Amino acid sequence: MKKTLIVLAALSATALSGCAAIRAGKAVATLITPNTVMDATADIKAERSQRVYFGQFKTHSMGFRDNPDACLYDAVMTRYVRSWDEVTDQGVVVHKADPDKPIGYGLIAYHEQCPGKPARDVFLTSSWHLPLIERANVIEEGDRVDAADYFVQPEADRPKWVPQAIKLIQAQADSNPKAREFLAHVGPDGMPKASATH
Repeated sequence: MKKTLIVLAALSATALSGCAAIRAGKAVATLITPNTVMDATADIKAERSQRVYFGQFKTHSMGFRDNPDACLYDAVMTRYVRSWDEVTDQGVVVHKADPDKPIGYGLIAYHEQCPGKPARDVFLTSSWHLPLIERANVIEEGDRVDAADYFVQPEADRPKWVPQAIKLIQAQADSNPKAREFLAHVGPDGMPKASATH
């Protein structure tokens, strides 16, 4: 919240126009988009033959005590490649597509259970780059993840790795029960049946 207030104050104190105003507006929109901060509940071991991983996450607790009102999230994770060119607002390609090289893990949290509330399906996404030095775990207990509601994000800003992750999960459904479980919570195309905010 402090970050948001500081940026808003800076914008109101500075006259912006044209592209600068658009970029500043996007920055503010990113800061005020309601994200869900959650922690991994256990280590998830990396396996060479594993394509789709399952994990549980709980709402991040401030301080050292567990929050009795913390929500629990079921999530799947897959590696992803950059199957798109990364282009600046000026049309300059800063990273070309490289469909053969995994660059990170994508996470989709698809089911939420909160104390005293009915369980519901959600569609929250997060990602992180592969470490320079290979780790034994995809993610470790207590690691923090900042996940955004896929539908709250402007369409142009939604993570571009999601379609390839869905295709991979669908391809693994016959051999991976956790992939099948994820698909049971979404529509036939692998996308959520409804926005998590409704």
